[in-house]
Amino acid sequence: MKKINVGLVGHKFMGRAHTHAITDAPIFFDLGVDIVKKTICSNEESVVEIAKRWGWEKSVFDWKDLVNDKEIDSVSIAAPSKFHAEIAIAAAKAGKHVFCEKPLALDMKDAEAMVKAVEDAGVINMIGFNFRRVPALCLAKQLIEDGTLGRIYHFRAIWSQDWLTDPMFPMAWRLRKSLAGYGTHGDLGAHLIDIARFLIGEIDEVCCVEKTFNKMRPKAVFEDGLFAKAGDEMGEVDVDDASQMLATFKGQDIMAYFESTRNGTGHKNQNRIEVAGSKGAVIWDEEKLNELEYY
Repeated sequence: MKKINVGLVGHKFMGRAHTHAITDAPIFFDLGVDIVKKTICSNEESVVEIAKRWGWEKSVFDWKDLVNDKEIDSVSIAAPSKFHAEIAIAAAKAGKHVFCEKPLALDMKDAEAMVKAVEDAGVINMIGFNFRRVPALCLAKQLIEDGTLGRIYHFRAIWSQDWLTDPMFPMAWRLRKSLAGYGTHGDLGAHLIDIARFLIGEIDEVCCVEKTFNKMRPKAVFEDGLFAKAGDEMGEVDVDDASQMLATFKGQDIMAYFESTRNGTGHKNQNRIEVAGSKGAVIWDEEKLNELEYY
């Protein structure tokens, strides 16, 4: 059986998710290949113990060592957004297949350079828009495309989390533009936009407003995923806490509304999608992942 050696960059929140997926995929699916968790990379010493606990054969502190390792066939990028472009381009040039978390890059220039790099190298590449694989959303797409919902009038998408409702929550890396590039619009909103493209089609025009409710927060002295510990020094938040967007779709007479917030009191992770048509409607909520409401 063919073997694919995977290298993972990042060992925090999304690094855990990627490791989980890489470990579980061969258990539930006949992949036709042997997936090997070869190397995990982070610039923190804890990665050594993490590698042992999660079943990676080895660990490295510099992503360049991982990318240039001739044993690695595919690179999975779960590092902060700031590093996506540099790692992905280097991996592609080294002949590695690339799976990159969203948001793809900090700006259009870097995103286009990443696309060019993988196309020039002829490697398989993918962005981590995992909701396209959720069975309930695949069913929603089927109901839209086979005409069950009739003519589509409305698309609504709202993602509400509440982990920033406390104004004294520390300024973790997702609240720093230099590392994250964006706030909720690029983090949560990127998924909503991709779901819209998956279900409805390409977006034509947009009108968006963003808001930062708490402009000053304690600087973090420790952070791990969505957890952080506050220090005494304050810092300025330079990304959005929430965003709202109106949009239209190319060649379709549909009204679309998008909202993403980390100040959605009462919602730990409500990712809600509604599609309304002349014959019916569907509603999906990530907090009830495998259910699709149909009217």
